[in-house]
Amino acid sequence: MNTSSHPESIKVSKIYIVLYVLFSTGFLFCQEYKTNNKVYIPKGLVIKKKQTAKKCIEKLTKNTILKQEEVKNSDGKTYTVIKLDTVQKDTMIAFDRAHILSIKDFSGWVNIKSDANDKSKLNINPLLGIKQKIDSGTIVNRISQIITCKGDYERTSKKDTLEQDEYYNYKRINKEDFIFSKSDWYTSSKNIIEVYKDQNIDHYLINNFDQNADFYIKLDNRSYLNLKEESIVFGPIIIPFKYRFGHTKNGVDISADFSADFNAGLFGGKSWGRYRVKYESDELKKLSNLSLTVGIFLSLSATTFDEDSTTSAKVPLTEDESETRASLSPGIGIMTSIYNFNFGLFGGFEVGFGSIAEKWDYNKRPWIGFGVGYNISNTFFK
Repeated sequence: MNTSSHPESIKVSKIYIVLYVLFSTGFLFCQEYKTNNKVYIPKGLVIKKKQTAKKCIEKLTKNTILKQEEVKNSDGKTYTVIKLDTVQKDTMIAFDRAHILSIKDFSGWVNIKSDANDKSKLNINPLLGIKQKIDSGTIVNRISQIITCKGDYERTSKKDTLEQDEYYNYKRINKEDFIFSKSDWYTSSKNIIEVYKDQNIDHYLINNFDQNADFYIKLDNRSYLNLKEESIVFGPIIIPFKYRFGHTKNGVDISADFSADFNAGLFGGKSWGRYRVKYESDELKKLSNLSLTVGIFLSLSATTFDEDSTTSAKVPLTEDESETRASLSPGIGIMTSIYNFNFGLFGGFEVGFGSIAEKWDYNKRPWIGFGVGYNISNTFFK
């Protein structure tokens, strides 16, 4: 008979479960780390593209006041030095001029980060597209565009035949999607390659990342943003509840076992969720997480081998024999986070250390685990 069938064990397990649920602050990760985090921008969301035209000539009339600012650092402090000058006569000066274009038809994966100075602004970095190959001998027309001081584009093109294969991390647009070529995104792209086949355009390759421009989303007061998000997550994990299946071993029927143990380990996987923020009263608030994570884990726990847990062994342990050893559990897990609630379901198999582990009824046997947690440290807004 297993220790889980003893009234005393059942009572202790129930106390352990109640205490864990009451004081759990998130069983999934003690500390979650993310990498390769990306957000999907759908069509219809307005993206701002800021480009700067260089050396734009502007006439300054006599007595015009110029304010010049210079940022300086001293002893860990930052100072802004302001100088005022008065134009003595009509003067022509070359300034850089910024142009902001609203793009309504951009879509794709980006990195996103809140601006340090403007809380209503989310800076985005479009990810490079899938590498596209153009075969040697193909006719191409390379188009380059530079913004002018007036805000329109100066276009240059060069048509030639490739002498070797070439590769580009550009987005491919088929010729039949010609309407796309009239979009804001196409007309403002820095580089466009027209790829020919049989003397006719077959498709376009478009550079969706202009290194000389700034891309961002501008939020109005009380506006809300809800976007698809993906990332790779990893970190320490605790699986509090474990159910071992009943089975037959060496002709002995082993009953199922439910336990509340401290199973700590490492978890890594892919997460699908929502990037949810709200801008209000000059503050950007990140809303509580909604996500689903699937991955693998490796956990370690302490297991006691005794008379009740070695009943299937050829030579079971006696009543006076007992030994505690570590056991290792690899497996897979599915976790979800809904607002501040965490839920997880895990499956694996347990391998005990040492020769005595071969006597254990559940050695190298599958189990399932689960947990429920609540992040008491967070309000609705994280």
